[in-house]
Amino acid sequence: MAQLPRYQRLGLQTRQPGNIDFADTREQARYAQTLSQQLDRMSEFAFKKSAEMAVERGQERVREEGALPTLEAIEAKGGPRGIAEKAAVEAANRIAVVEIETLAIADMQKLTVEADKNNMSMSAYQSAMLDINDGYKASLEMVDPVAAGVLGARLQGNTIKYETRYSEVVTQKAKAAWAKSVNEMFTTRGQAILEDATMPGVTEEMLQEDANKLIEDAVVKGVGRKEAQKDVDIILKKAIKQNRFYVFDSASDFATKQALLERYAENPLPGYSYEGNRSFLRQLQGSFQSQVGQAQKVATSDLIAAQTAMELTGEPPSGFKFDEASINDIFPPEQAEEYIDSWNNSVEDAENRGALASMSGNNVDAITIELEAEERNARDGGDPAEITLAVNRKVAWLESVANRNEQINKDPAGFVAATNESAGKIVNNIMDQFSRGNVNEAVDGLLLLRTIVDGQHEELGVPANMRNVMPNQMAAQVVNVIQNIPSDVASQAFEAITQQLGDYSPRFIEELRRQGLKPEYIQAMYASNPAVKKELIDVSVMKVDDILDGLPGTTKSDVEDAMVIELEKYRTAYLSGGGNEANKIFNQQIETVQKIAISRLKDGTVGTPAEAVGSALNDLIPEYQQSVVEPNGVYVVPMAFNPQTIRYNAGMLMDEMALSQLGIEPLESSLVPDFVDEAVSLASLSSTGRFLNNSTGDGLSLHYVINGVELPAGFEVKFSELPSLVSRLYSGGAISEEAAGFRREGLIQAGIEPKEVVEIDPNNPYASDIQRLVEENQ
Repeated sequence: MAQLPRYQRLGLQTRQPGNIDFADTREQARYAQTLSQQLDRMSEFAFKKSAEMAVERGQERVREEGALPTLEAIEAKGGPRGIAEKAAVEAANRIAVVEIETLAIADMQKLTVEADKNNMSMSAYQSAMLDINDGYKASLEMVDPVAAGVLGARLQGNTIKYETRYSEVVTQKAKAAWAKSVNEMFTTRGQAILEDATMPGVTEEMLQEDANKLIEDAVVKGVGRKEAQKDVDIILKKAIKQNRFYVFDSASDFATKQALLERYAENPLPGYSYEGNRSFLRQLQGSFQSQVGQAQKVATSDLIAAQTAMELTGEPPSGFKFDEASINDIFPPEQAEEYIDSWNNSVEDAENRGALASMSGNNVDAITIELEAEERNARDGGDPAEITLAVNRKVAWLESVANRNEQINKDPAGFVAATNESAGKIVNNIMDQFSRGNVNEAVDGLLLLRTIVDGQHEELGVPANMRNVMPNQMAAQVVNVIQNIPSDVASQAFEAITQQLGDYSPRFIEELRRQGLKPEYIQAMYASNPAVKKELIDVSVMKVDDILDGLPGTTKSDVEDAMVIELEKYRTAYLSGGGNEANKIFNQQIETVQKIAISRLKDGTVGTPAEAVGSALNDLIPEYQQSVVEPNGVYVVPMAFNPQTIRYNAGMLMDEMALSQLGIEPLESSLVPDFVDEAVSLASLSSTGRFLNNSTGDGLSLHYVINGVELPAGFEVKFSELPSLVSRLYSGGAISEEAAGFRREGLIQAGIEPKEVVEIDPNNPYASDIQRLVEENQ
């Protein structure tokens, strides 16, 4: 650093006399010299202090403005001037190297992170790192080349460090990527081989070819051949096992499966131990035996079902195919032969006997007698095979008949629908029409179904009281349909159904009753007034206690008392001979009448409980007033018939001569075991016999009355057919002239016009009355 010049005294030098000793002058000079020295020391101190302060100011500037901005500012003015700027440049140079190196390291770190994230190549990474070095070095080179050199050296050291680290990252990633690629190849290709193992037509040879190709591809990717072979062998081992399972399971027949078992036993699975192969074969053999056993069960079941169908309808069931080759595959020879013979016999029997589904009882008995005769003949011959065949045929026949009867007893209409293809199709069509809301079409189907079902029941001899038109399951579905009809349109729907069904309507309603149709809906279908129909449907969702809410506490008992009085005669007539079923129906009627009566009291449409009961009975069961309770008849006459007409005509049948024409069964009862004489039976009937309602409520059934017990006499007549029957009996000369007097009077009163002129015996005590009635009815 340049030194400030010392300040010296200035002035002119004067000539002095030589050798003159001027003491004062000398003192002055010494004093001046001392003073000058002191001033020099003071000046040197002041300059040093000023220099130190300048250096501090330069360093403070660097701290405040930053190293690079300070250097750039000083460089922009043409370089450092003065101590402060030189000190600032010197300090900034040192600090700038550190600052720039720090910034460079931060960028190197950032570059490394981004490179790792984006999988940057090593060459690109090195290029980017060089850009960082050159850029930061250049930023200092223009200011201080020496400092720039120092910075470059330090940056180069950091570059080498970061490049080394990233190189390791790249290497690890490359190894991981290679391993992943190899694993993916083995996983994907191995899975493809395993999937191919369960594809149709794929053989073990094809799987081996795919495995060999996978090994070669793995070697190309750098996997060692031994290692690749080891991994592929594991895959191939599983694939071949799966392929054998698949081929065995998908074999079309048991003969093929047996052949496969033999082939697998001769060619063990590759890669498996002896025990492993034994386990594999045992598994397949167990599966084979299980499948054979299941096939035998299915075949036996199918045979029984087919034989039953053949016996019932004369045709095998839909989809059944008799495969003799398959039977020979799954059964031992003797069992297969028995199976085949059994089927052939069923076909032959069906062709010779006809269909059991429509076979009359007489034909069933005839065939049974024939089979029993065959059995006896076989036993007489002594041939064990023939005896076994005859016994089996008879037993099978009796079982078929028993099964048929059981099905008929359970659901007669269901039996017809199951054995009559036409009936089955009609049932399905009816339900389809109901589901679509096509009531008219559904009712047409019901009428057609009734014709078919009743015809087949007649052939089978099904008792009238057991017959139904709708199969039980179908009737249950119809109940759901009926009960889901909205109340605002139900009245019209019920009216349309009952009118279109005509005389089948009561049977239809009662079949629905047996399948759980609500009592209110039953009465609604019987009722004739649309308003009453709707009233019944509305009250069906209510309970008696809910209706009684707000009414006097005695209302329910008052209504019940009034019902007892009104229904005394009806109860006796309705329940006679009806058993539990009649009692159940009667209770349902009573509950419904009670609901309507209480509801009307609550609505204020009637004033007293008696009036409420009367109005409800008239609307719901008006036939309660047509009850007949007499010694020779206890029954209820439907509203469609005049009770007086029915009474007179029923009374006309209670004559021994008339009864003799009706096919009456002589009484056979444990109550009177010796009472089997026809004449005595007829005499008993004419004097103590009693007509009761038949099971369907549309006619009368004649009963013996023995010791207070009513026993069926085997004769029934519809209300609609009763007048014509009586007319036929009395107009054909079957009845004695003596008995014709009162009988013809009853005939005329019944509204029946005689087919021939009525000849009145003048000696008859009723002659005048008969004549009057004849004239009134002509």
